[in-house]
Amino acid sequence: NAASSEVASTPPSLEEGGPSRNGAEALALRLQMVQDTFHPGDVLLVLAPTSISLPNADFLLITRVAEMPSPTRAIDLVPALLFLIGLVLAAANIVPMSNVAVTLSIIYVLGGWVPSSEVSRVVDMRLLILIGASLGISEAMQKSGLASALAGVVLRSELPQWGMLSILFI
Repeated sequence: NAASSEVASTPPSLEEGGPSRNGAEALALRLQMVQDTFHPGDVLLVLAPTSISLPNADFLLITRVAEMPSPTRAIDLVPALLFLIGLVLAAANIVPMSNVAVTLSIIYVLGGWVPSSEVSRVVDMRLLILIGASLGISEAMQKSGLASALAGVVLRSELPQWGMLSILFI
């Protein structure tokens, strides 16, 4: 129904009936005005503040679905911007990736975007140790020349693609 969706999408004004009407009475008045547009089996979704008590006699089911998300503020975009800056700095080899990761982690906790009480629950320490060790090993392989030597061996070999991948994973 076009009329019923129009009514359901616009919440009733709480000031409609004057200062003597509460929100539930204003809603009941609004529903009474559109009574002819509803048919048996229609469902009406009412979004109302939790401070309004709706009469249970008029509704078959009242469920608190969820709080409306707060609007995005400019300060909420700062972590994404910092991440992009860190990504560009690491990709351009201006700052090592490990330094970017540690610095951003500290900034996120100190800035309040990640609650300090949740850090130990969110971060898997075994994974963190694995990532830290692999970053250190990869940097050592690059500085020692082992990475370029292995790349040369793989490129000079006349193996099919699956053979090259097998060598890389050994």
